[in-house]
Amino acid sequence: MAIAALILCCFIFFPLAPIVGIGLAIAVLVRSRRGRNHGTKKAITGIAIGTSGLALVVGLVTSAWWFTTGANIERDSIGAVTSNGTGLVADLQVGDCYNDPKPGSVKHTIGIVDVVPCAQEHRWEIYQLAPIPGTSWPGYGEVEDRTYESCRAAFIRLTADSNDGLSLSTYSFAPTEYEWNAGDHYATCIAGNVFPSTGSISD
Repeated sequence: MAIAALILCCFIFFPLAPIVGIGLAIAVLVRSRRGRNHGTKKAITGIAIGTSGLALVVGLVTSAWWFTTGANIERDSIGAVTSNGTGLVADLQVGDCYNDPKPGSVKHTIGIVDVVPCAQEHRWEIYQLAPIPGTSWPGYGEVEDRTYESCRAAFIRLTADSNDGLSLSTYSFAPTEYEWNAGDHYATCIAGNVFPSTGSISD
């Protein structure tokens, strides 16, 4: 049984095979707890190969989905979104509005959001790409702190002449070390409401 489990787990591009193989491998491990140790190492190897293979297949499928149907945001001559689309938050521009996808969906799993014109109901808007001070990579803790301060200052400026800041929630994304070293020293600043609304924060 252990050999069969190991073989099935190796057929990673036939998703049902590693699933069955992992099940057989677990059965081998259960039997080994009852004093039958034959094939334990093969079972553990099979589980490792099977789970890694399934993760690889899921990654390839989601990547293929993204490249074929993911980034499809249409804009007018000044860059405003003109129709519903999808995209990664990191790829959105200042003034873009969007909604979170349903939890558990493929889009939610890989971080893709539903982009809409701001005239339509939405929950979130990119209100600023705020520059983060510094030249060399400061470390994750420090870059998170600088991101928060940069977005906070931008939000205060944006809402200084209105009461919008009292009803809006905010959060932000900091660049990763790879993005920083590639020249991206900007914080993605996002604001929104508990309930969907229409129009832009800057209106």
